[in-house]
Amino acid sequence: MSIKVVFSSFKIKDLFSNKDPLPKQVKSNIVYKFQCANCNVSYIGETTRHFNTRINEHLKTDKHSHVYKHTHSDEKCFDSCNEKCFSILDTARTKYQLKIKEGLYIEWERPELNRQVFHYSISIN
Repeated sequence: MSIKVVFSSFKIKDLFSNKDPLPKQVKSNIVYKFQCANCNVSYIGETTRHFNTRINEHLKTDKHSHVYKHTHSDEKCFDSCNEKCFSILDTARTKYQLKIKEGLYIEWERPELNRQVFHYSISIN
């Protein structure tokens, strides 16, 4: 039996990233979750824009948002909810992947604020 020595080289730079990680506030193409700090109801959504932009819309300007409607319908919820109630669940590279992941998280978690008013029934024959 003979012993063979195998040498494998690598570069130190391969062990470290030369880019700083993005702060979560400026991440985009994400699936996120809102959890009310007062009553614990939740919402799952997706956005291709910066996370902090979507958070501000939910809390302050998007009057059609279920999160906005929920927080503005109860003073305790309004007072207790802020950007800390939002978390990133997943990321995706394409809008299609983002929609699929959002749908899967909604199916798995069944958040109270994701009430679907209308949907198409899709069947494969």
